[in-house]
Amino acid sequence: MNDLEVEILNGLQGDPAVYAFIRTSGEALLFDLGMIDQLSQRDLMKVRHVFVSHTHMDHFMGFDRWLRVNIPHKRLLKIWGPAPFFERVQARLRSYSWNLIAPDQLRFEVHEVRPDGTVATALITNTDFFAIHEQADVDSIDQLTVLADGSILSTVALDHNNIVSLAYKFRSPDKLKFLHDELPALGLTSGSWIGQLQYKVKHDRARAVAKAHLTTRQAALIAMTLSVEDFKIFHVSTIYGQGAEASLAEAQSFFEELTGLDGKDQEQALEAEFLVVEELKAKA
Repeated sequence: MNDLEVEILNGLQGDPAVYAFIRTSGEALLFDLGMIDQLSQRDLMKVRHVFVSHTHMDHFMGFDRWLRVNIPHKRLLKIWGPAPFFERVQARLRSYSWNLIAPDQLRFEVHEVRPDGTVATALITNTDFFAIHEQADVDSIDQLTVLADGSILSTVALDHNNIVSLAYKFRSPDKLKFLHDELPALGLTSGSWIGQLQYKVKHDRARAVAKAHLTTRQAALIAMTLSVEDFKIFHVSTIYGQGAEASLAEAQSFFEELTGLDGKDQEQALEAEFLVVEELKAKA
């Protein structure tokens, strides 16, 4: 896992906390919140995802440091832990006075792993003194979240003297191999664009599978199959921000490429995409 840097913050006997940094995406994660004072503010501000095994003090007391660093920045912070985790997080937040901050300045997306194997989500903000607003969607322990680079987090519940302690699994995305020897025949040369293309393929397809949404190429494949004459996409995810127009152009480019294939090649393109998606779903 060369793209992942892992640091055990407190050695063999200190309070547990593991800092993980993903170089390809710039994301950082924390596993448990023991003593984390040695992390710089710059590194700690990269952490948007925290995974707590259980709420013994030596695993959870660093919550306040993570909170303190993020107070000015209005980021949505995501944290996972075992039930009753909503109440545990709420109690920490309600233990302070918050009269000097703006509405919605502190926003937490809290994920609670329950005994039946489901994962409930609640939004907790300072706007209404950290009331618990449980969301309708329920996730699975087999896929807690999919990160920007396509990495997947899962968990399993263990017994810790009659309380649940969660063990987390981080699975890096599959690496894509590039056949550089084939480039000259395509009129292409090696360059940084290859890494960007590999990252985009991993990121978009894995996220689309996880969210049961379509990539631009998949939308074009469906349109090709239906013999669509006038192809347009809409409802582009807000994660692309100002890049929505680029997504439209990309989809149109895929559509023109696919409709230019003969019937057999179209069938092969469709079958290949289907097999890749089924493989991703099986691994999730």
